[in-house]
Amino acid sequence: MKTTRKNPLPLWLLGVRVWAGAFLALSVLEYYQSTHQQGHSGRIEWRAVALLAGAVAGLVVMIVERIRAEPTPEERAVFWAIFHSPPGTIGAVVVTRNGKPEVIATVRSTEEYLKLAGSGQLPPDHRVFLPEDIV
Repeated sequence: MKTTRKNPLPLWLLGVRVWAGAFLALSVLEYYQSTHQQGHSGRIEWRAVALLAGAVAGLVVMIVERIRAEPTPEERAVFWAIFHSPPGTIGAVVVTRNGKPEVIATVRSTEEYLKLAGSGQLPPDHRVFLPEDIV
């Protein structure tokens, strides 16, 4: 069973925390290098440390953002229906039966959906999934 936090940490706050942790770790590493490595100038390049910490924080935030963008069961059903439909299919109509999403129709255009909805063939509790730039 998958558990999720009720209120996930905002990405900006996660980024700040990861940046601070990475900055601290990289500072310790750079300090060690400056005191123990021969030929090192002995100065810590704070701008480089901050830039590397920012890169680490950016990567972590991007990965967490991708993980959080997991599709809902309805969206998964729609994706499956669109990918397994003939070319030109851009959307799907979904209803929930017995707690599971079920695709009852796929559409090739907004006009096709409007015609289908106007015909009275769709149940009142249906949801339509179309690309955002069309709706």
